[in-house]
Amino acid sequence: MAWTLTHDICDIYKEDKAASDALAKLRAIAESAHGDGTVTVKTDPSLAGFTIDADPASRTVAIAARDNIHLLYAAYDFETKYIPRAENCDLWNNAVTIGDHFPEWHYHTAPTHTRRGLWTWGYVIRDIRGYIDRMVSLKMNTLILWNDYPPQNSRELIDYAHTYGVKVYYGFAWGWDTRFDKIDPAHTEELTEAVVREYEEKYASLGLDGIYFQSFTEIWGDTLAGVVIADAVTEFVNRTAGRILENHPDLEILFGLHATSVMNRLPSIAKTDPRVSIIWENSGAFPYSYDPFDIGRFDETIDFHDRTRNKTYIVDRQRKGVKDAK
Repeated sequence: MAWTLTHDICDIYKEDKAASDALAKLRAIAESAHGDGTVTVKTDPSLAGFTIDADPASRTVAIAARDNIHLLYAAYDFETKYIPRAENCDLWNNAVTIGDHFPEWHYHTAPTHTRRGLWTWGYVIRDIRGYIDRMVSLKMNTLILWNDYPPQNSRELIDYAHTYGVKVYYGFAWGWDTRFDKIDPAHTEELTEAVVREYEEKYASLGLDGIYFQSFTEIWGDTLAGVVIADAVTEFVNRTAGRILENHPDLEILFGLHATSVMNRLPSIAKTDPRVSIIWENSGAFPYSYDPFDIGRFDETIDFHDRTRNKTYIVDRQRKGVKDAK
């Protein structure tokens, strides 16, 4: 005898891929269960995330989620966190099918970070749908892809990601692929024109949620030929982003900023256009370092992190309407 699955997802919402995937996953679990039992599913916009309550007395599992995306998150957690508990019933051996044992479980979770995601080279991924599926199973909702050129199936990729609440950002160079000593920091107008042209010709029509870029900061030392790199890159980024945002005011722009050349020049970086979000890179020990064993500079890394949050360095950003991080 299988369990019963009941839900408040009407037919129009069942056409939503996230909702239909969640119901399919929960239905498969219910149909494979032993004995009598009921899984009830509902959406509740007042929730911050989702709840799962398993009651052995009534043999009922109640799942409530904020929306269809969180319902899919709940289905993944029910499958990966509760089912193993129910099948093994805290035993190492003699695993049984769900339904023979019905442990009590009360679980509530909600995101603590609005943006949860990954940065990756795009052209090393052979199965982008599978990659996105795995991201969703881990409750991630932001994908930054760096390719030399936009993939030919960009529209399909972006639409698929949006189906599961994943925002897509394409990365491309704003001077990163050109050595700084080949750039005249006093005359970056031509570089601005090249970046704006590249965005309009290659990226503007794709339906992206935003773009990500790196510029000429991935070097050691904070000056070159008497020019302060932090000043030069801030002026360049503000001018370039301003040009793009004139025609695309809702576009999100993410600045992958290597700290190696600017970490002692934070007042200059604080002048970055507040419409541009900074993602710090190479800012010290792990997790900024690629090496997970690189923790010798951890105290210095924490100090730098605290300085980027200090009001002394973000006063200009606050004047522009950007609130201090909590």
